[in-house]
Amino acid sequence: FKVINDSLGHTVGDLLLQQVAKNLNQLVRNKDTVARVSGDEFVVLIEDFEDVNVIAIVLDKIFSSFEKPINLNGTQNRISISAGISIYPNDGQDMETLYRNADTAMYSAKESGRNSYFYYKSELNATATEYIEIENSLHLALNSDQLFVVFQPQIDLCTNKLIGLETLIRWQHPTKGLIPPSIFIPIAEQSGLISEIGLWVLTKACEQGREWQERGINYGRIAVNVSGQQLQ
Repeated sequence: FKVINDSLGHTVGDLLLQQVAKNLNQLVRNKDTVARVSGDEFVVLIEDFEDVNVIAIVLDKIFSSFEKPINLNGTQNRISISAGISIYPNDGQDMETLYRNADTAMYSAKESGRNSYFYYKSELNATATEYIEIENSLHLALNSDQLFVVFQPQIDLCTNKLIGLETLIRWQHPTKGLIPPSIFIPIAEQSGLISEIGLWVLTKACEQGREWQERGINYGRIAVNVSGQQLQ
């Protein structure tokens, strides 16, 4: 949705939302409810069913419908969707809890590669809580010297000489200890912090490279991993 807004304009983005709403309304039963809650997020409320398989049937119809490209002002556009499901009363006994748990399941579907749906599980809440804690801590880490870089040497095996270095970021959390990049980099990308972190790493690599140059140390090249988001 964001790509269409940015590339084709908000007018076309609005047309997409209207088409999605139309599709959803045609795919559910008359007694079900479709609502757009924010941005590109919709809620489908399915009521009065005896067999839980009704939910899977409705979802399969929705996902099948969006396999076809959507015509927007003469251009064919394919979109992917992700869905999270919570079921009363096991997953919540009030609207707020059911919505929050469905939202948590939806983000798990997105993290799994999109174009899929997840049923809510209580374990997801623990994961979501950890995600929020790490995201909040990352903001602090950037400004309190918790992040640092290490340099992995690249050696020419024929000459056994140093030909370069790869810059790697590390996070020493004051209470959780060393948090691996495989944990916090995806969260930084999803939260939008990755560009700020990427710029910090580039700066640190350049500062260290200059210091070594001034000391007459020949280190070859310094490589820095850059997120695709930062390149854009």
